[in-house]
Amino acid sequence: MEAYQMRVVDEHRELTEKLTRLQNFLVSSRFSEVPPPEQKRMRSQSAAMETYAEILKQRIEHFPEEVPA
Repeated sequence: MEAYQMRVVDEHRELTEKLTRLQNFLVSSRFSEVPPPEQKRMRSQSAAMETYAEILKQRIEHFPEEVPA
């Protein structure tokens, strides 16, 4: 795998981990303690992260197959 491809894979993994933590917080009881305007921003952030993660996933799925030497 090319170096740039590994970076994309690493970025997707890290983003997915952060997104999972955020989504877990959004459904936790502590989320109700957050002021409503910040709740809205956090939901928007989650949606943007989901879109970004999906784009990275698609890029990874379309990496060229490695040709054996």
